[in-house]
Amino acid sequence: MRAAIRSLLSASVILLALVSSAFAMAGIDGKWNATMNGPDGPMQVVLDVKAAGEKLDGSLNFAGMGAAPISNGKIAGSDVSFDVVLGDGAFTLPFKGKLEGDKLTLKIETPMGAEEIAFARAPAS
Repeated sequence: MRAAIRSLLSASVILLALVSSAFAMAGIDGKWNATMNGPDGPMQVVLDVKAAGEKLDGSLNFAGMGAAPISNGKIAGSDVSFDVVLGDGAFTLPFKGKLEGDKLTLKIETPMGAEEIAFARAPAS
């Protein structure tokens, strides 16, 4: 009897971990809004992403500069990372962070220094 309960409990924990990971990957799909420091002050950015397994595709739209595709996009559980290449490949911005429900916090390294950007899920249209 104890062995059966222990097996059931172990299976439940494994299932919960798998379901949580799947929700985190599916939960990133859509548009995310944030404000970050730009060369001329605060600027609005919109991240539009879609996960396929652990692969992340999409674009990052810097207000006034247009959209740039993301590359090397990955999501593993709550860990998120991707690069944005600007200026005909001359400049790469690496993003790394965490997805927590409707909050996505990413750290970026720029020539002006490191910055943490708090994205919020865009309202459904």
